[in-house]
Amino acid sequence: ILARLAGEAGNVALLVQRDGDVVLEQTHPALERQGVVVCSLDRALRTHGELLKDALGSLLEPDFDWYAAIGAALRSGGAFVFVPDGVAAALPIRIFHWLDGPGRLAAPRSIFVLGRDAKATVIEEQLSGTAEGIAFHLGGTEVFLGDGSKLAFATLQDWGRNVYHYSNQRARIGRGAELQWIQTILGGRMTKTNSYFDLAGPGAQAFVHGFMFG
Repeated sequence: ILARLAGEAGNVALLVQRDGDVVLEQTHPALERQGVVVCSLDRALRTHGELLKDALGSLLEPDFDWYAAIGAALRSGGAFVFVPDGVAAALPIRIFHWLDGPGRLAAPRSIFVLGRDAKATVIEEQLSGTAEGIAFHLGGTEVFLGDGSKLAFATLQDWGRNVYHYSNQRARIGRGAELQWIQTILGGRMTKTNSYFDLAGPGAQAFVHGFMFG
């Protein structure tokens, strides 16, 4: 899977998480020239602390529910995406989560920050096979859209039938900004997602499209 994904990365920025660890971070020169940051959350905490300090945990607080508290305490992996003011990211950003088998717990936290009048497309995939014994994916996502920015964020979830999935998703959308959030849910033994959107200025819009089969 890693070899196939790396081979496809010529036209995208790519981050791959296997169980609780980010195992591949592959940005693109076109995005680097624009000042776009795509990396693991752990790397961002080490090298982009100034960009994260007002974002991490500000929308998804640990005391929201038990799962948010567990996710904050046991966080493992996650992605960070930053697009500067006025920049339209030249290429899509792809984030891939894979669970290897039973007995796994992954608790990634992902942070997406778009500056004023910025644009980006992010595609997130969550996949595994079906195995004997349960696995648990406990995700958290915080999205910050500056005034006039636009994010298209597509999530495809196709866990095996042994995977329990619980996630908390939050977005703060600035004046005249637009969020297109497309969620496709195909797998999992049990799936629960809490999504809340703060329309933080006049003209802020959130369009949420969901498809579930199973």
